[in-house]
Formats: sequence, C-alpha cells, structure tokens
Amino acid sequence: MASHNRAILYVQPLGTSQRLAVTMQTPAPAGAEIVAEMDDTGKLNGRYYGWMVRMPTGTYVHMRVGGGIVSLDQRKAQAALDRAEKIEAKAQEPAEDGKAQWAQLARDVAKWRGYLTTDEAAKTLGLSTRTLEGIEQGRGFRYPRLLRLAMYGTAQQPAPTQDDDA
Repeated sequence: MASHNRAILYVQPLGTSQRLAVTMQTPAPAGAEIVAEMDDTGKLNGRYYGWMVRMPTGTYVHMRVGGGIVSLDQRKAQAALDRAEKIEAKAQEPAEDGKAQWAQLARDVAKWRGYLTTDEAAKTLGLSTRTLEGIEQGRGFRYPRLLRLAMYGTAQQPAPTQDDDA
C-alpha cells in the first residue's frame, strides 16, 4: 500500500506575520516573486517558516528565514494559494450590518469548533475562554478577519461518531 503525505501547507497574505516582517533580511532570488508567507509554527513543528516564492520558471519554493531554499510539492503549493485567495476574497466582501455579522461569525466558530471543548478551542486559537464564549454568543470580536485566518490555519475536523462507522 502506498504512503501518502497528507500534510497541508499553511500560507497567509504578505505582511500578516509580524515575526516574519522583522526577519525579512534575505531578498528573493533574481526574477523570483514572493507570493505568500508560510508560518506553520506549532502545526508542523515550524518546518515551513518563511516565504513561498514563485521562481521565474513558475515553480513554487519555500525560502526559509536565513536564506535556504527548499522545493515544494507544486500541487500543495497551488492548493494553499487557492485556499488563501478564497479566504481573502471572503474577507473583502462588503460588511454586513453589525448583529448579522457577529451572528455569522458565531456560526462559523461553532462549525469550526466541532467536537473541541471551549478550553481546547480557545487555546488552539490563542484566545481566552471568556473571549471565545463571547464570540459564540454573538457579542462580536474586534478582529474577525484574523480569527477566520486562525480557524482556517488550524482546520479542525469533527471526530467521527459511532454512527459513521456503520
């Protein structure tokens, strides 16, 4: 039976990570374009921490902090960019009225949270339990776009129930 690497590449728009902004000292290779930030610290043990770069040949590589360049699976790189583009497009949609916007955010958080406890979900997102409870009750959140990016980056999946096995 063949083994499949199911790891997901995590990318985010340029300028999102303050840690990467501080460390950007190595320019991209000549003719290459930096297209996204890669900061998976805590997800894949920091394996991809740096920038996704489109080389002049059209292939995507990972430029590490410090200048090392590593080849990427091209399908995964394109899929990661497509996911980030969808999230960015959704974030740019016209804002709904206040209560409807917070109600939608509460539904999105509840859907994402799935089987996690409030404490586990809050820890995963880097929030206090009280803040997460407030969001779920529709009280809103000051940075809904960043919250959605964090939820997208962790991509929790609900645990299978016993009924799913039948």
